[in-house]
Amino acid sequence: MAFIFVPLSETTSMSMQMHARHPDNVTLRFGSSISNPYQPDHGRLYIFFRSMFSRTIRRPALVARHNAISFPQSTTIAGSQKIHTEAKLTEMGLKLPPPGVPKGNFAMAVKSGKMIYLSGHLPTDANGQLLTGKVGAEVSPEEAQGAAKLIALNLLSSLKKEVGDLDRVKRIVKLVGFVNCVDGFSQQPMVVNGASDFFVQVFGDKGVHARSAVGTNALPLNIPVEIEAIVEVED
Repeated sequence: MAFIFVPLSETTSMSMQMHARHPDNVTLRFGSSISNPYQPDHGRLYIFFRSMFSRTIRRPALVARHNAISFPQSTTIAGSQKIHTEAKLTEMGLKLPPPGVPKGNFAMAVKSGKMIYLSGHLPTDANGQLLTGKVGAEVSPEEAQGAAKLIALNLLSSLKKEVGDLDRVKRIVKLVGFVNCVDGFSQQPMVVNGASDFFVQVFGDKGVHARSAVGTNALPLNIPVEIEAIVEVED
């Protein structure tokens, strides 16, 4: 705050006007008649300075106290709290099967940094029975879609074995699905939807992924569908 003393008269009876520039950009004016320029009214000046400086000093304190007020943080509603992935599977009436064992010189899952690369998985049910048949001949598109969902469950089993906890999944990044089908069959995307819909149902937005759905005239062991996946996990 700046104070400027401006003499209004050069006479013996001297008036002085004090301009105070307030922090809020308001100019305050105070007039005072002084009979002798060498004997100012110290009492009134003291009161004036004390009021101005006390306001200037108190104002930052008020701001500090205002900033120190802690507002309640948003809380999570009990009904919307995070549900663990395996608990979600239980709600869906599903259980992870035992993880598959590679039948060759490869791994079912490989971790590189935060990415998990899952090998092509087969449609094996909870009893270890392998589903077989060509889509459009022995296997209907709806049955093949169910096989794709079964493969997705097997992919999660291998993923859990690799990372230990499915809650670490940050994103289902990509699926590649192969459909063993007759010539002229064009519903490969509908078949692989069995896996895609499953991942979105389990993981929500984290389950939305890039994808390829490819038709082929044959797959190993005459299975109807094979799917591989890429998954990003939290540290």
